[in-house]
Amino acid sequence: MTFEFSFFRLELRFSFFAVCALMLLCAEGTVALLCFGSSLLHECGHLLFLLLFSAGVRALSFGAGGIVIERSQTFCGTARECVIALGGVFVNLAVSLSAWLCYRRTGAQTAAVLCLVNGALAALNLLPVRSLDCYRVLDLLLQQSGEDRRERLLRRVSSAAVCAICACCLLLFALGIRNISLAAVCVYLMLLHGKRSA
Repeated sequence: MTFEFSFFRLELRFSFFAVCALMLLCAEGTVALLCFGSSLLHECGHLLFLLLFSAGVRALSFGAGGIVIERSQTFCGTARECVIALGGVFVNLAVSLSAWLCYRRTGAQTAAVLCLVNGALAALNLLPVRSLDCYRVLDLLLQQSGEDRRERLLRRVSSAAVCAICACCLLLFALGIRNISLAAVCVYLMLLHGKRSA
């Protein structure tokens, strides 16, 4: 489903609704909604800094892999691009801190879940794995290196991060701690790394 405006396009793919339905079926309703809302807030962080730096947005596409932002301006300078790339992390950390303060004051369980979800989302995007925010920052900071050297270094860093997370998951499994969410994250990271590496 696509909505066309004068200078903007909004696309809602079937896969986006399928993932939403799967989340609601597999997780408790409130947790699923908090995860979904936190992901939207993450993307709003990117959009906020894009607009602050006048790097217009031409299109938004909602799909199974999240939200894809198509920009009308290609590059704003390394420092600003790094801030844009980490915009979602900044928002998640701010929400996590606010929720933690709320939990400390009220003891509300929803605030605790919101704190954990946003903290986990921020931590995930700080991993230097292909397609994630920290990887984009590393890519920007290594622009002065040669193309081949940069790609080789980024591929190695991404591989090391995925291997480290998978090793932690296997270690926890061997110790009798079976965390389905962490296993799902490992699979997700392997897919992200493999998709762009192929």
